[in-house]
Amino acid sequence: MIAAKSTLFVALFAASAHLTAAATPGCLIAAINTDKTPWDTALLCGAHSGAIQGQIKQQCNTKEDADAALQAYKETCASAGKTV
Repeated sequence: MIAAKSTLFVALFAASAHLTAAATPGCLIAAINTDKTPWDTALLCGAHSGAIQGQIKQQCNTKEDADAALQAYKETCASAGKTV
């Protein structure tokens, strides 16, 4: 159920020009799915951004994965007009 709710946010990653050469890190999707409102980009990139960034660091197995996930998260939020 939660995975279905995050479809919109994940779709933003697929549409991002910056991510055409790389796949969305799985740990980013896992981090987004921990949120109570994974479909709400305004909250994910706003009031919930600190929690999301903490979850990214927790969910990713390596520093490289965490860095890639954080970068993808920040770029997606920027494409939605939000600064993280």
